[in-house]
Order: sequence, then C-alpha cells, then structure tokens
Amino acid sequence: MSSSGSIVTLVELANHLSESVNAHYRDINDIDFIIEELNNKKKQIARLMEKDAKHLRRILDDESFRKSVTASCINDFTEALDGVDELVEVQLCNIEG
Repeated sequence: MSSSGSIVTLVELANHLSESVNAHYRDINDIDFIIEELNNKKKQIARLMEKDAKHLRRILDDESFRKSVTASCINDFTEALDGVDELVEVQLCNIEG
C-alpha cells in the first residue's frame, strides 16, 4: 500500500508542477507582450520628441522671435533641446537592438 500511496503523491506533485510550469510560460508570454507594447509606446514618444524638437529649433532660428524674447527665455528653450538628439537616438537603438 505504501508504494501505491507514494505513486499517487508523485502523480499529484507532477500534475501540480506541470500546471506551475504552464503558468510560468503564460506569465513570460504576458511579460513579453507588455515589453513589446511599452517599446512601441517608447518609440512613438521618441519620434514625437524628435518632431517637437525640430519645430522648436525652427522657432529659435527665427530672428523676429529671438528679438521678441529675453535671453533667459532663449536659454530655457535651448536647455530643453540639449541632448534631445542623443536621447532619441539612444532610445530608438535600445528598442530596435
């Protein structure tokens, strides 16, 4: 009787472990899906950032605009642009790489 009991216990344990492994597979697939969605969102934001920076640069290049605002204002806009190109490039490379 004791070997029959241990077989039943082993079968129950094997079933439990099989269900657990399958749940882990589902969890990993869910995480992969979420990562893909986040990377798509990150790529979209990086492209919007790139587009906005391009427009801001055009505005800053406009002589009449520069004459109409203070040096502090221009510095604030310039600071906003510092590193944008590098940040966008790094983000897009990290997503595609």
